[in-house]
Amino acid sequence: MSYDYKYGKKRILDALRNEDEVKKVERLPLENDIKYANGVETWATAVYVQIKNWDKLTENENKKTIAKYAKIFPMELVKIFEEPDEFIREVRVDKDYVYAIYDTPSKESIYEVLYRTFYINTFNKMITKLLAEKNLEPIEIGIGISTNPEFMVKIANAKHVYNNKIWLGTVLENAKALAEIAYSKIGSLIAISEATYTNVIDLLEKQSKDAKKWFDEHTHPSGSKYYGATIAMNAFEKWIDDGM
Repeated sequence: MSYDYKYGKKRILDALRNEDEVKKVERLPLENDIKYANGVETWATAVYVQIKNWDKLTENENKKTIAKYAKIFPMELVKIFEEPDEFIREVRVDKDYVYAIYDTPSKESIYEVLYRTFYINTFNKMITKLLAEKNLEPIEIGIGISTNPEFMVKIANAKHVYNNKIWLGTVLENAKALAEIAYSKIGSLIAISEATYTNVIDLLEKQSKDAKKWFDEHTHPSGSKYYGATIAMNAFEKWIDDGM
């Protein structure tokens, strides 16, 4: 162990003496481009996908089957989250959740992120069918998406730290709370924050005048509105229904 505690004290005092304001920026920078000592604030959107029945999936299965569940679901979700990657700022995977945070400086960018939730919903239909063919339990999920001004700080670089960013706003927390509600508390697989909905509904109505009918309005215990939906991608869904 060779922790330099004297230099550690200097780092702490440097941080405590820093009087820089949190910088409001138009775009959420990539990690290597963060130059502001006290972090940045800008509009961001988070998508959180929760596996609701993880304990049930793993309670009586052998390790080989558990490994399959742990791999197949996150593996494909990461592909959905990362394509295209212009707005992606972080993806995190664990055994019972996957989330992504995006830089969303415009309505159009929020709209692009929302579309990923439609793909995930349709993907879930595909994976359910494939698991059934192997006589395996389906994966039950909830999808939450939230848009908010987000406050982010970069900590000092460390070679073994997977993530050098700390999200101090509410965008990720809200997306997680919505994922917990989705499917289990409402019939819809996707729960959408009011800010996300209000930013994209006019763009969706350009595609279909009935777009508002795709969503059910709900009130969260906190008093805020959110919207439920179970929207699928038509060509993807048809391919599944036609036998894949």
